Amino acid sequence: MAISCISMALFILLTPCATALAPPSNITDLAALLAFKAQLKDPLSILAGNWTATESFCSWIGVSCSRHRQRITGLEFNHVPLQGSIAPQLGNLSLLSSLELRNTSLVGPLPSELGTLRRLRTLVLPNNSMSGTIPHTLANLTRLELLDLAGNNFIGGIPNELQNLHSLQMFQLADNDLSGEIPQDLFNNTPSLSIIHLGSNRLTGRIPRSIITLSNLEKLILQKNLLSGPMPPAIFNMSQLWGLSVARNNLSGPIPGNDSFHLPMLQVISLGENQFNGPIPLGLSTCQNLEMLALSVNNFTGTVPSWLATLPNLTIIYLSTNDLIGKIPIALSNSTWLLGLDLSENNLEGEIPSELGHLRNLRNLSFANNQISGVIPDSLGNLSDLTQIDLVGNKLTGSVPLSFRNMLNLHRIFIVDSSILQDGIEDESRPPENFSILNINLISIIELALLCSSVVPEERMPMKDVVVKLNKIKSNYNLQLGEHGYIHQKT
Repeated sequence: MAISCISMALFILLTPCATALAPPSNITDLAALLAFKAQLKDPLSILAGNWTATESFCSWIGVSCSRHRQRITGLEFNHVPLQGSIAPQLGNLSLLSSLELRNTSLVGPLPSELGTLRRLRTLVLPNNSMSGTIPHTLANLTRLELLDLAGNNFIGGIPNELQNLHSLQMFQLADNDLSGEIPQDLFNNTPSLSIIHLGSNRLTGRIPRSIITLSNLEKLILQKNLLSGPMPPAIFNMSQLWGLSVARNNLSGPIPGNDSFHLPMLQVISLGENQFNGPIPLGLSTCQNLEMLALSVNNFTGTVPSWLATLPNLTIIYLSTNDLIGKIPIALSNSTWLLGLDLSENNLEGEIPSELGHLRNLRNLSFANNQISGVIPDSLGNLSDLTQIDLVGNKLTGSVPLSFRNMLNLHRIFIVDSSILQDGIEDESRPPENFSILNINLISIIELALLCSSVVPEERMPMKDVVVKLNKIKSNYNLQLGEHGYIHQKT
C-alpha cells in the first residue's frame, strides 16, 4: 500500500512536467492559422467574419481537422481573393495532409518551411501570382501525391531533388517562367505518375528519357517551351496515354512507324509548330479513340491519309503548313462527325470533292494556299453549321455557289481568286462588301490581329507566323489589284 501511495504521489507531481515536455499540438496549429490570417488582406472579410475566438478553429471555414483530436489536416480555399502571401508558420501544421489554395490572389515565395510537412499528400496552389524559385525542400514530401503550382510566376529550374517524390500522381508546373533543362532523372522514382503538365514555360534541352518508365502515364503536356531534339520513341508506345501535346517547341525528327507505335487510349495528339518530318505515322490508324489530330506547321510529307476516315471519334484534323501532296481524299466525306478540317498551306492539287458536302457538322474548313483547281462544289452549301471557310490562294474558277446563301452561320469567308471575283455571287444573294478585294483582305488582317492578341496567352499566334501571314496577305492583295487593272506595270 505504501508503494502504491508513493507511486501515485510521484505521478501527480510529475504530470505538469510531462505536459510541459509534450510536443506542440493544437496550440501550435492555432498559432499557424493566425499567422496565415495576419499576412492576408482578406478584402471580402471571409476570415475576419468567421475565424473568431468564439469558435473552435476546427469549425472555421476552409479548415479540416482529424476526427479524434483537434489537429488540422486540411486547409482549403478556392477562387477566394485572400490577397497576401503564405506564412512560413504553415510548416508547423505537422498533421496537415492537404493544402489547396486555388486562384486566391497569393503573392510572394513558396515558403521552404512547407518541406517539413511529412504527411502532406496534396499541395495545390495554381492560378495565383506567387514568385521566386521552387524550394528544394519540397523533395522531403515523400507522401505527396498531387503537386500543382501552375499559373504562377515561378522562375529558375525544376529541382532535381523532386525525383524523391515517389508517391506523386500529378505533376503540374505549367504557365510559369521556369527555365533550364528538365532533369533527366526526374521521373525515375515516380511509378504512379499519371499526369505531367509543364507547358508554357521556357524549358530547354531534350525530353527526359525517364518519362518512358511511367507505365501509368495518361497525360503528357510539354507545349510552348524551347525543347529540342527528337522525342523518345518509347513515348509512342505507352498503353495508358490518352493526351499528348508538345506543340510550339523546336522538336525534330520523324515519328516512329507502325511497328513501334502503340497508343490504344490516345484521344488527343498535338505536335504542331515543331520541325517533325517524314510521313504522318501509320500507327495512328489504330487509335480508335482519337478525337483530335493536330500536326500543323511541321515538315510532314506524303499524302493526306485516307485512313483518317476510319477513326470513328475523330472530330478535328489540323494538317496545315506541311509538305503534303496529292489530292484531298474523297474518303474524308465519310467522317460526318468532323468539326474542323484544315489542310491549308500544303501542295495539294486536284479538285474539291463534292462529297465533302456530307460533312454536315463541319464548322471550320480551310484548303487555303494549295494548288487546288476547278470550281467550288455547290454541295458545300449544305454545310449549314459552317462558320468559316478559307479557300484563298488556289486555282479555283467559276463563281461562289448560290447555295452559300443557305449557310446562315457563316461569318468568315475567304475565297479571293481573280476569276471567282470576276463572276462572284449573283447580286441578289451577296453583300458586295464581303467579296470586294479590299474588304476581303481587311477581314484577313482583322482575323490575324485577333489571333495574335488573344486574351488567353496560349491561343496567341507566334509573331514569326504573323509576319508570314501578313506578307502573304500583302502579296495576294497586290496580285489581285494587278489582275484587275488597279496596278499598272511601269514600261
